[in-house]
Amino acid sequence: MSAFLATLATWFFHVRWKLLHDLFDRRVKNVYLPIACHFWLLLTLEVLVPSQGIRDTFVAFSWVISQTLAAAVLLFTFRGGREDSSRIRTLRTAGALAVSAVVWAIFSSLRDHGLVRGFAPLEAGLATMFLLAAVVPMLGGREQRQPREVWLGAAFLLTAIAHIDLSWSRQPFDSLFMWGYVLLGFSLGVPTVAAVFENVTLLESQTALSDRLKRLRHRVEILLDSLPVLVLSVDRDRNIRFANRAASRLFQVPAGTGNSDELPMWLERIHPNHRPQVYAAIPAVLEGSKGQWEEIVRVEGADGDVHWLNTQMHPVVDPVVGETLIQLVATDVTDLHLARRAAEGRQTRLAFLSDLAQTLAGEVEEQRILERFLETGRELLPLQSLLLYRPLSDGSGLKLETGTGPGVETFEEDRFHPIKAGDHPCWTAFRDGVPQTTLASTALPSELAEWLVSEHEIRHLSYLPLMAAGRSAGVLLATSSSQLDLAAENIELLTQVGFLLGCAVSSSQLVRELDEQRAVAFEASRLKSEFLANTSHELRTPLTAILGFLRLIMDGAVKDPEKQREFLKIAHESAESLLNIINDVLDLAKIEAGRLEVHFAPVPVRTVLEDVETLFKHQMKSKGLVFRIQGANSKLVLWTDSDRTSQVLTNLLSNALKFTERGGSITVSCAKLDGQIVFAVEDTGIGIPAEALESVFSSLYQVDGSTTRLRGGTGLGLTISRRLAELMGGTLELSSHGDGFGTTARLILREFTTDHEATNPELRAPV
Repeated sequence: MSAFLATLATWFFHVRWKLLHDLFDRRVKNVYLPIACHFWLLLTLEVLVPSQGIRDTFVAFSWVISQTLAAAVLLFTFRGGREDSSRIRTLRTAGALAVSAVVWAIFSSLRDHGLVRGFAPLEAGLATMFLLAAVVPMLGGREQRQPREVWLGAAFLLTAIAHIDLSWSRQPFDSLFMWGYVLLGFSLGVPTVAAVFENVTLLESQTALSDRLKRLRHRVEILLDSLPVLVLSVDRDRNIRFANRAASRLFQVPAGTGNSDELPMWLERIHPNHRPQVYAAIPAVLEGSKGQWEEIVRVEGADGDVHWLNTQMHPVVDPVVGETLIQLVATDVTDLHLARRAAEGRQTRLAFLSDLAQTLAGEVEEQRILERFLETGRELLPLQSLLLYRPLSDGSGLKLETGTGPGVETFEEDRFHPIKAGDHPCWTAFRDGVPQTTLASTALPSELAEWLVSEHEIRHLSYLPLMAAGRSAGVLLATSSSQLDLAAENIELLTQVGFLLGCAVSSSQLVRELDEQRAVAFEASRLKSEFLANTSHELRTPLTAILGFLRLIMDGAVKDPEKQREFLKIAHESAESLLNIINDVLDLAKIEAGRLEVHFAPVPVRTVLEDVETLFKHQMKSKGLVFRIQGANSKLVLWTDSDRTSQVLTNLLSNALKFTERGGSITVSCAKLDGQIVFAVEDTGIGIPAEALESVFSSLYQVDGSTTRLRGGTGLGLTISRRLAELMGGTLELSSHGDGFGTTARLILREFTTDHEATNPELRAPV
């Protein structure tokens, strides 16, 4: 008996916890739980309680409770329709229990009155309850009845039959009793077997569905591989679950469906500036904080090419595993993106050039031009300072004109020692008209380059040619901490900037030259006016003297022969003075026209000095001046034009005589210096201001026009003297310590050598 009960209990619990655990729903397992508990209780009582009466009482009570709970669970958990509420199910369960109780009461009354014998009313009530529990699932009005509802109803119908069989059992373990329990076992087997068949059918359906999904996925993968877009499926850990062929080629990951811990390396293909955005967007989209993410991302392909991808991310659910993934769809928009950036760059450059042109408009000072460009150029170019180099007049190099910004003092040496033609990047930019860039350490001495880096972080030098009228007008040196990008579009920009700056610098030069020419014209006009005034005075005075004295003699007003001779001498001297003025004007005209000739010949220095001494000693004495001649015994010989040399020395001594006051001194000396012969005329006169030492050689120029009428002269002497000295292969220089400190004039001429003697002594040098 104990073994039989234990077997039944084990069977029911095995079915409850094993067979039906994964094959049927929770309702079936909960229905048979009270029945299994009843058989375990029977086994426990059989072992622990020896009293038959006590065991029978507990068994009867457990039997009723377990069977009632099983039927009630089935009735209460069954839903007859969408509007079948818990209240309706409670009423249905209570009604079934009430009907069962009525049946039990009726059969108990019949048995008590002797109308029914050998029948158990309790089993009749239980049979009624299970019959109702079986009929409700089988006949319920569900819109879509599941097969398991029918199987469960059939199982409880067998249970009802088992209770009917047990109701006619007369004693334990008779044939009816045993058959009743056998039917109870079969009632459990029906849903178990049905659940197994249902699970097999479900597995077959799932297998077919899985195959269908695989075929569908394969078709989708083929379709995605044919699309010109990149498609990736990424999980929360950023591992790639799927990649189409385009994504596989670009990111160098396996094509198709996969899962590998190494696949997050695909993120390394994304540019570091965009990688953090992509990295953070994946969990953000999965968590729902971003419904969809879209950005243009820069990616470097396996071939090294740069691609710009319009990337979109949105969450999707994998229908096979039920996992939420990130669907990444990217379109290669490299051409469009580059075209857009190029268009934006062109627009930016055009706006920059327009602003620069407006900024430079009206600026005529080179320093101001650089300052304005530095202010504007920093918006587009990494500029720190600017320096302007202009070509020398002979085209042999470039000289620093001006600069602005930090560190410009480093280049001051280029102001005094121009950059010579050669391989220097500044000269290369000027010669070729192409921007050049180099390191400061390459173009400058190491100590200067290190100072620029430490003080101003200037590491790179860029040389920009300034173009005007189709040629280089100069070079602009731009210093910066980073190297200028000399890509094609930047070369074009720098070329246009160079053109604008070249035009601005050329305009400023033209304006400056115009101002200088205007000043020269005004000065020439002033000098010409003074010259005419002085010349008219110089001409009128001797003419008046000549005419006056001749008129007196002609009219017979002077009878004394000595007096007449004196008047004629004065007229003659006035005529010579007038002739000298005319000769000066004619000589200057010949020089300006290039028609004055000089005749070279060996000329002893002693002869020249003796001539000037003879010519001026009486004039010096009459004015009370000390007149010295040094080197009169010299044996030096000049290679020059004797007349023109005397003319120059005469002009110099005339000026010294004119501007030296009584009591002063005038010294003429001669010496040999570096293979040349130097005549020096030194006076103690009024002197010449330092700023006027070169101007006095200009035609018609005089330091102080007010002295002209007082001292006489036309202002042509020094001009003619320098030009004559140059024609004779020499130079004429002036030096003075300022007003009141006298003046020294040095005439430097060539010495006669054997080379000159071997050549034609009648050599003529036309001008």
